Amino acid sequence: MLIKTIQMETQDDQLFSKKDQLLTNSTELAYQTIRCSALNAEELRREQGLDMLNESFKRCVTMLSQYSKDIETEMSVQVCLFITLCFKAAAQFEMCREKLFSLTNLVKDMCRCLHFKNLPRLCLASAEAVGAFAPDENLQNSLYECGVLVNLLFYMFNYDFTLEEGGVQRSAEQQGTNQQEIANNLSVACIKALARLAGFHSGFDTPQSETTDQTASLTNGSKVEQNRVMKSLIALLTPYLARNINTDPKEILKIMNSNSKNPYLIWDNSTRAELRSYLENERECLYKKGECGDQFLGARFKYSVLEKELVIGDIYVRIYNEIPTYPLENAKSFCFDLLDFLGSHAQYLYSSLMNPLSIKNPTETSESTHKLLNIEIGLEALRNVIRHNDGVEIQCIGHFKLLFMLLRLSTSPQLQSLTLEMLISVTANQNCVNDIANADVLISLLLVLYSFNAGQQLALDCLYALSSHSKIVKDMVTTGGLLYLLNIFTNGNLPNIRQRSAELFAKLLADKLTGPRIRLILQRFLPPLFMDAMKDNAEASVITFEGTHENPGYK
Repeated sequence: MLIKTIQMETQDDQLFSKKDQLLTNSTELAYQTIRCSALNAEELRREQGLDMLNESFKRCVTMLSQYSKDIETEMSVQVCLFITLCFKAAAQFEMCREKLFSLTNLVKDMCRCLHFKNLPRLCLASAEAVGAFAPDENLQNSLYECGVLVNLLFYMFNYDFTLEEGGVQRSAEQQGTNQQEIANNLSVACIKALARLAGFHSGFDTPQSETTDQTASLTNGSKVEQNRVMKSLIALLTPYLARNINTDPKEILKIMNSNSKNPYLIWDNSTRAELRSYLENERECLYKKGECGDQFLGARFKYSVLEKELVIGDIYVRIYNEIPTYPLENAKSFCFDLLDFLGSHAQYLYSSLMNPLSIKNPTETSESTHKLLNIEIGLEALRNVIRHNDGVEIQCIGHFKLLFMLLRLSTSPQLQSLTLEMLISVTANQNCVNDIANADVLISLLLVLYSFNAGQQLALDCLYALSSHSKIVKDMVTTGGLLYLLNIFTNGNLPNIRQRSAELFAKLLADKLTGPRIRLILQRFLPPLFMDAMKDNAEASVITFEGTHENPGYK
């Protein structure tokens, strides 16, 4: 009887001019019936009730406009609301979801309801229905292609977190009547719908299905499903907000409506203005043309204010370098991403090494300058992440040939200094020292001693740490490293640099395997007493060298 009544009312040509509106009461009864017992939705499906509700829905949706009033007065709005609630309740059953997908224009009409910001209660019901539809892959794809993301994202900017945090007490009668409260509830519903469309269950903790097309999560290093919705959200919301959309909706909404600046997120009035402009334009296209103006549905959206930022591993590297002590959620992964970034520029770096004048060439392109600057920023981040996160230096194993090659780029002193600082941090790990020793890269470090005066202290500190490995000590002999050190000890301009070279000599001489050989080599240049003085007091050995002495021990 109920379905027959809905059918008759829907097909009545005088539907919108009748005094007694049975369709409103009928659709509300259908909803309350399902609400009372969810299994009634299955019977509604078997009796073609969903088909008839869709026919009513199609007819009433066409009557909605920006001048429509909320549910208390307008029949078409009331009918759309109750039918939407019916569809939402029915969507918990798989067979009902299959039926909903087959209904003509249902998804498109549902998305159209979301356009009318003057009907917040209908928009709320529609957003909740979208979330209920999301577990079905066909419905999910259909919603996405109809541009549902545009409308869901649009309402997130109407959230006012001060209402939640202000502690304003409301009576039971006031619940749901405050316009800002309604707007907040709509924003939360939109977040939940987006999370489900992106592949998360209503609990927002696990992907709805496993897929081979996955990507590392920014927030916890786990894997999240990289479906089409997530790709668009990453572009539109930035990776951090997109991949955290399955967490506390109110916290995400608060972030979206506040200003944030950290290694994971740069979000302020400029980014909000760009996104809102994009969403408003797309909403206008959807309303007037029935389709999005952006054929990629946001997947290729870019913020002009962020285009110049170097992003590695979903981290804004410049911001990270400004606050290197910022706690990273997966420092090892970030370290690996930085090494991968430097490796991707290996050919450019090698070309610069073979043709050093190319960087200094006044006719060089701005692209080349920008690339070199990004390499320096990336290397600075690598230094910082190793300095401030214990254990991540182990990720450098296997990359030391590339890293030591950076020491040879004499046209970029900043790059050389950053490399030395990074290597000093790495040498605190014995496994890294072993890998450096086996990589046969010592000569690059020795050349810095000779050609880069500003980096001599750092180079000596790095050599001192590496000299705990017997192979490095042996290589100091075979590569001529002793002569580089001797040149600093005898001809250096700074006392502290000469003293450090003496300390390094003392450590080399203490090596059980190669130390005696080093002593014999040094005796060709210095009296034996100097080797003993280096061990006892490095500073005194330098002072002694500069003095004039003549006694039975040496002259």
